Amino acid sequence: MKNLFLLGTLSFSIAFGLGIVVEKNITKSAAIGGIATISTLSSAFVLSKKSEGELKKLNSQTETLKSLENQILNLKNQKIKLVKVIDIKTQLKLTIELEYNLIIGEVNSLKEEIKSLNTQRENLQNVIDNLQNQERNLLQLIDKKTQSKITSEPQNSSLLTKIKDPRKKIHKKIEILTEKNTLYAQNLASIPQDFWSIYKYNVETFRYQIPRNNWGYHWSKLAHGLNILSEENTLLAYFAFYGGSHYYKLLYLLERFFSNLTQFQINLNIEIIDYGCGQALGTTCFLDYLIQNNFPSIIIDRITLIEPSEIALSRGILHINHLRLDSQNIDIKLINKQLESLNKNDFSTSTQNIKLHIFSNILDITGFEINNLANTIRESQSGMNYFLCVSPTDLENRIQQFFNFWYQNGCYTEEIQLSSEDLYQETWRFKLDKFKLDKIHRTQKLFYVNL
Repeated sequence: MKNLFLLGTLSFSIAFGLGIVVEKNITKSAAIGGIATISTLSSAFVLSKKSEGELKKLNSQTETLKSLENQILNLKNQKIKLVKVIDIKTQLKLTIELEYNLIIGEVNSLKEEIKSLNTQRENLQNVIDNLQNQERNLLQLIDKKTQSKITSEPQNSSLLTKIKDPRKKIHKKIEILTEKNTLYAQNLASIPQDFWSIYKYNVETFRYQIPRNNWGYHWSKLAHGLNILSEENTLLAYFAFYGGSHYYKLLYLLERFFSNLTQFQINLNIEIIDYGCGQALGTTCFLDYLIQNNFPSIIIDRITLIEPSEIALSRGILHINHLRLDSQNIDIKLINKQLESLNKNDFSTSTQNIKLHIFSNILDITGFEINNLANTIRESQSGMNYFLCVSPTDLENRIQQFFNFWYQNGCYTEEIQLSSEDLYQETWRFKLDKFKLDKIHRTQKLFYVNL
């Protein structure tokens, strides 16, 4: 712009100079002066146009600057809002952490209480065991003294009739095992003769007999089915919590068992031995399967129930009698023992009969030696033996250890079914208080041994 101004001025100066040199020719001088004037005006006009362009450009830059300032202001406002949100989130996080720490403290406190209760339970169990040992020792002492007295005075028959037989107490205990006049027995008589009806009856009785806020207590009291049942409420709790899963797992292997038996085209006599039977859920499932599928050629000669809990044995007999086959006279034998206390004299079976050994949720328990139990069975049994083994899990492979025992001892063994996939069936879920389709964990094996 400055250069244009200088150019116009220079043009004017040249033209004026030419006019002085040719001063005699006025017309020519005037013309040259006019040219200079026009040149100056032209330069000014060009200068004005350029200035307007620069001004517009400056205005545009000003608007851009204002826009940037507005954006910066908006960003500052967003920053302020974001800081507020972060403060709120931080406060919320601190609150959650505080609540979490309180919950952890409560959980730890509950763990200590549970630990203390378990210690008390163990102490009470020790007291009970001691009392039972004292009772057994006392009975043995009385028996010895009685026998001694009988031997020393055999001639006095009138005296013999007056001596009280200490074993009468044992007979009374056996009578107690037959549950007849309880409310449970009276109500059971009116429900259908199938396992699922018994299961639902136990669920409903548990729901209405025990307050809901105590359900968790009874769940923990069962110790995942490891504790020996000792009272009415634990019987109901066990059946309600585990009855459905027992049924579906056993049903799966029973179908394979009966399918294997179809190769025999004659009448079959079967004896059932139910180990750690509890309330005889395994045997009850077996009888239910016979009723539902109508196998007239299968005869049940004897059922042997092995269980350390007397009250559970009593309830088990009640369940078996409820599903008893009317056309069959089944002999029921009770062995009120722990599995580790069994010996070969406890078993009495027929060589001609098929023996079905039911291990429902028992082989995975580590409280007894697998090989000792298997050896007791081997020494006491002969003929055709089927082993139906079911557990929710088997972390230590005790079912496989039990299976391997027979191979290792030279017995003819045949694996019929091995299953470990989860089942999906509807059972009662106490936390939801409703029947719901859910996952049922299982480890199962069905095999045959010829002894």
